[in-house]
Amino acid sequence: ERKEGDIQCSCENTYACVNDTCWGRICFYSKHHERVVRACLTTSEQCHVPNVPGLYS
Repeated sequence: ERKEGDIQCSCENTYACVNDTCWGRICFYSKHHERVVRACLTTSEQCHVPNVPGLYS
């Protein structure tokens, strides 16, 4: 569900993708052991991951 203030992000490899995009507050990119994930976070609090290398938002 799209909310006011959401942005459209590139999305792949997640259940939230619709036509390779998703809507959220933050777009992120992660690469771990050559597995790439691009998706959305719905709240800014979900972005606090200081101990996860390879997460870029």
